[in-house]
Amino acid sequence: MSFAPMLPWWAVAVVFIPLLVVAVLLVVVQAGERTRWRRVRRVLMVLLLAAIAVRPSFGESHQPAQLSNLDVFFVVDATPSAAAEDYNGHQPRIAGIRRDIKAITASLAGARFTLITFANATEIRVPLTTDSAAVDTSTDLLDPSDALYSGGSGIDEPVASVTKQLAQAQAEQPKRTRMVIYLGDGEQTVNRAVGSFAPWSAHVSGGAVFGYGSTGGGKMRHYDAVTGNLLSYVIDAAGNDALSRYDPATLRTAATQIGVPFTHRTSPGRVRANLDVPKTHPVSSTRSGAQRHGEAYWVLAVALGLLATIELAGVARRAGSIWRAT
Repeated sequence: MSFAPMLPWWAVAVVFIPLLVVAVLLVVVQAGERTRWRRVRRVLMVLLLAAIAVRPSFGESHQPAQLSNLDVFFVVDATPSAAAEDYNGHQPRIAGIRRDIKAITASLAGARFTLITFANATEIRVPLTTDSAAVDTSTDLLDPSDALYSGGSGIDEPVASVTKQLAQAQAEQPKRTRMVIYLGDGEQTVNRAVGSFAPWSAHVSGGAVFGYGSTGGGKMRHYDAVTGNLLSYVIDAAGNDALSRYDPATLRTAATQIGVPFTHRTSPGRVRANLDVPKTHPVSSTRSGAQRHGEAYWVLAVALGLLATIELAGVARRAGSIWRAT
């Protein structure tokens, strides 16, 4: 058995020993068989609370240690074209982006991740964290922006913001390595030339550019910004279904400027082989294991809940009796 107290041991003692002493004294001092069980029940509740506070665990198993000095920057195109239905048949591109992010996160266990999206502006959805579950949850909630509020998009929109974040991460922890993974379709709909992605190359040691969609194009649905529901298809100026066309040339150029490989993602599948992972990224080691214990406090919490329910039922009965008596 092992313990992982929610409070320091001295705090557990200060809080629960006086409570336990008072509860036991009430059992000993107060008379009346009818109320004895009620007082004993309260002693048990105090003991259960104390046990929950110290978080007992039973058993253990050895897991591979996952250590990393790697920061992974996901940069996601969340413009309306991410809704285009030409990925893996007729699925929206955003579906492929979601799958790939989650697969990469799982394959780089132990790294720190940040999730950044861009449409009309660049937004940090998840700041740098080792909590891959938080990244997965935010990824599940990724939706394209609604075309009704789009004034055109540039695939280089996040360059300045992400460059600043990469430089800040490098300044704060220069011994860590960084990789950037850009996921988008390469479609430039604003009337200007695409800016350079070269500023990222000074701060990263690997990564990838993933492209989604087809050159033939795909129809896009409006996304309700509040509910995330799919609505009608986007209509162009001529009254026809608007098409978003994947542009591999712009993405290849961006990949060359960053110094990372480019891959056209047309369907789900293995992603690790398409990444340039820095060689300094430590891999998991089976020689040094981390112990995982079976948490037992939840069983105690269930027992406490049952006793508390009985206690509340008794309070309700007594309150009802007093109310009827008056």
